[in-house]
Amino acid sequence: MRIKEALQRGTAQLDAEVLLAYTLGVDREYLIAHDDEEIEDFLVPVFEEYLRRVESGEPVAYITGQKEFYGLDFFVDKRVLIPRPETELLVEKVLEYLEIMGERRKRFRLLDVGTGSCNIPISIVKQYEASDPDRIESFTALEKEDGAMEVAKINISSTVRIIKLIFIKATYLKCLRKVNFSMLSRRTCLI
Repeated sequence: MRIKEALQRGTAQLDAEVLLAYTLGVDREYLIAHDDEEIEDFLVPVFEEYLRRVESGEPVAYITGQKEFYGLDFFVDKRVLIPRPETELLVEKVLEYLEIMGERRKRFRLLDVGTGSCNIPISIVKQYEASDPDRIESFTALEKEDGAMEVAKINISSTVRIIKLIFIKATYLKCLRKVNFSMLSRRTCLI
């Protein structure tokens, strides 16, 4: 089977591209540039199984174990929700706020409630990691699920060099009564 034939199999084009690239261990651009190339016989059933899983409702990100968010790749599995593109708007708003408030205040303490894969804190910290590493004094990531905390720690260890992230296993804000934060982020609101 050729690459272009595989990409015409019965699922969404983007899903097929991502899954075939994952199966072959290449990027999506390679598929376009080499669409006449034959796929090794032993990889065809692997790719077809991935397609079956997607058609059964399993998200592509859980199959590949990866989801891109705000220009960064994050590890994901069934222990966390998959980062959504709309959440990138939250990151942008936080960055805008930090920029505006940065004239009055030089350091910030931020809080992410229900951090999951830790995509929001990591994406924000990465924006300042090289240019202004002292801008974020700390970023507390609050999570009550052990599995989600494990996923978040994997993402931190593979993404952030300057560790300013604090993990707390708790049921939301009960443990933080006397701590002042510059900003609180949660998937459903920004306060």
